[in-house]
Amino acid sequence: MVPPSTDTVDPPAPRERAAWLLAVLLPACAGPTSRTFEPEAERPKASTVQAEDPCSALPACLERAQAVAERSARAAEDVVSGCLACPNEAAYRFWADLLKGRGDLDGAREVLLEGRQAFPRSTPMLLALARVERDLGRPHAAIAHLASARRLAPHDPLLESEYRRLVLRHGHPEARAEAELEGLLRLAAGRWALDDLDGALQALARAERQVADVPRLVAIVHHRRALVRLGVGDARAAEADAAAGLAQGTEAEPLPMDTEVALQITRGEALLALGRYADARGANRQALDRDPTDPIAWANLAFAHLHLGEEDEATRALQRAVQAGLARHLTWEQLQGAAPDPAWLMRADLRPALEAAWPNAAQ
Repeated sequence: MVPPSTDTVDPPAPRERAAWLLAVLLPACAGPTSRTFEPEAERPKASTVQAEDPCSALPACLERAQAVAERSARAAEDVVSGCLACPNEAAYRFWADLLKGRGDLDGAREVLLEGRQAFPRSTPMLLALARVERDLGRPHAAIAHLASARRLAPHDPLLESEYRRLVLRHGHPEARAEAELEGLLRLAAGRWALDDLDGALQALARAERQVADVPRLVAIVHHRRALVRLGVGDARAAEADAAAGLAQGTEAEPLPMDTEVALQITRGEALLALGRYADARGANRQALDRDPTDPIAWANLAFAHLHLGEEDEATRALQRAVQAGLARHLTWEQLQGAAPDPAWLMRADLRPALEAAWPNAAQ
């Protein structure tokens, strides 16, 4: 996950740009070590340095662009465009800010599009591009850029706020419903964290009404409610909710892979709790039909096999779970607690994989 950026706000006014550049642009160029800049008269000529290595002259080039910007934004644009002989993420945004400051939104958009091509995983670039698209009267393009940024940094509150505001105002009906759903799901999670079961269920009931016309979103609500039910030990209600979520998919419009896999896994866990081991085996196999790399589905399949007395099949499934990265999801103690028979984990053909994944398993 890309951590939330500290420089995702609109750049400041020209009088304040010096501090912005020192805090944002120059550290991004200089790397983790500090740098001392020589006086202008003692610097090598930019053309000489850039002929050898354009990136070695980048910090000085950006500092010069800042100095010029205090006198003339247009002249600064020429300087900073030359700095991009060594592509730099923040320099693209600085150039776009100069263009935007004198009203050339189309020019700013072109610069940011070029910057996005060079730095496709930059959330500040996507945010700046979304803001320019918004100011150009292209809200749907802005929403698309913000959606891409949120996928890269799903916990960035600034991205979430700007995305939600645009979607609620300009989004298509389904997108608006999804934005409303995200807020209600966060509310339900907050109530659940406070041990307020009724509050969590009320928020989910409201969410289901809000997205009633969008089956894939209804399926997500059912999954969250199934997790809540499972969390309080009501496996029967959890299984019913997971099954209702899966029923939202049709042959013509199947559920997204991640939604279907999550529902099948949760349904399988409820079925294990209910002692319906053959059905649990089937649910996890269906999850793996959609995503054969899911370690939780492989582990739950192993437990279902073990309950059914199919120890060799259980062993092979757990080996697949470990290979798929089960240790990233469960601690060794959690695995021991979840396994139907902890003695099974001592099998000689399991030990090497388990001890490699969980070093404390050897103790």
